[in-house]
Amino acid sequence: QKISFPVFVFCFAAAGLAAPAPVFCAPPHRRPSVVLVSLCSLRADRTSPYGYAGSATPALSKLAKQGVVFENAYANSNWTAAAVASMLTGKRPFSHGLLSYMDSLSPATPVIQSVLSENGYETAAFLAGLPGESHYGLSRGFGHILVDEEHHAMSRLVPAAVEWEKSLSPEKDFFMFLHADDAHSPYRCSSGTYVNNGKFPEANSEFDTYYNGFPGFDLHKLDLEKWKQALSYRGNTAFLSDLSNAYDLCVSRLDKDIATLLSGLGAAGGRPLLIMIVLSSTT
Repeated sequence: QKISFPVFVFCFAAAGLAAPAPVFCAPPHRRPSVVLVSLCSLRADRTSPYGYAGSATPALSKLAKQGVVFENAYANSNWTAAAVASMLTGKRPFSHGLLSYMDSLSPATPVIQSVLSENGYETAAFLAGLPGESHYGLSRGFGHILVDEEHHAMSRLVPAAVEWEKSLSPEKDFFMFLHADDAHSPYRCSSGTYVNNGKFPEANSEFDTYYNGFPGFDLHKLDLEKWKQALSYRGNTAFLSDLSNAYDLCVSRLDKDIATLLSGLGAAGGRPLLIMIVLSSTT
């Protein structure tokens, strides 16, 4: 399996969101503040910059037109925590040591947030999902941390991130990292036809485990009937259609949150910003 990480890089001088940016940003009068957004389980081919019409993603389309799009960027791991560790350290998993659920990032491994902090940047992380779990060590080095343990956290993370940025004095540069998993199953982004209507099983972690043919590590807990039932939905076109629609709703909602984030940061003015948005999915 290939894990793809399409990346949108967008540069602007905070107050100039409406103006197209050049492919390579002109050297600013001051060093840029940096915003890194990681959107777990968001497939690039389910967004409008790649020609998909099922989900509305105007904010990503605007970034794609005004910024730089890297179409062939690849993750260093097939699971979230290890891949995020590679993004924050610039190292492959066998170098940074976060290989499995039982591992944590070595305190001896430098992370970008610590390097930037040592050079005068204010740092903050707004996290949902695996990167927010403390035992992985991914939040080490951030001066401000907010962890949301619920799904669909982007709509809560964005206001907190914008508020934190507004609390900084204008002369302060910053590094902000947001990670959300709204596009991850069970796709509870709407009260529409698919979610919790009793017509189909919810795509929760147990269902996913059986549906993907990997019933876990403890065979004593294996429920053959649940496994058989989950596999039967692989060929159920109505189920797959509803699941796809639920996913599209999550993608569109994430795009609205991205628009809110960019609008909030752009309203501050004064700072040149380097914005990087990473879309991660298993293909």
